[in-house]
Amino acid sequence: MKKLLKLIALVTLSAILCLTFSSCRFVRKVAFKTESSNIPITYNKKYIREGGSETDVETYTFYANQTGVMERYYFYDKSYPEFNYVLSGTVEFEWRIATDGGVYLFETKTQFNSHHTDGQTISLTRSPCYFSEDFMVYTSSGQYGTGYRRCILEGSSLEKALKDK
Repeated sequence: MKKLLKLIALVTLSAILCLTFSSCRFVRKVAFKTESSNIPITYNKKYIREGGSETDVETYTFYANQTGVMERYYFYDKSYPEFNYVLSGTVEFEWRIATDGGVYLFETKTQFNSHHTDGQTISLTRSPCYFSEDFMVYTSSGQYGTGYRRCILEGSSLEKALKDK
């Protein structure tokens, strides 16, 4: 009887040990899926914010060394000239991938161009960015509400299709 109980205990402990090791293997697989090789970021090309114009341009360029640059130009022109201003400059950033596949941007340096209006700021989104082969998207919020901003990859088939419409 004691031998049978020892055998059952040994089998039970072995099964628990195997389950523990297999769960570690699962965690490693999940972590691997979030590495940058599995996120379809195209390096050294611009992602251009959709819906912009000559007076409202925002682009993002990502580099393989997990850095990047956001370029911003915006001319706010209203009927009261004293309220007009220009946002013009670049924001350098580091980017990292979270376990959910979201890409987060961390500002490292901001440079304003000569025609930038003093007292105005240019900032990165604090929301995660998500990528597809032809675009990236992130949540944006401001005085007019919250919504998504889409940035189309320069030279992509999506950019060509949108220009041809």
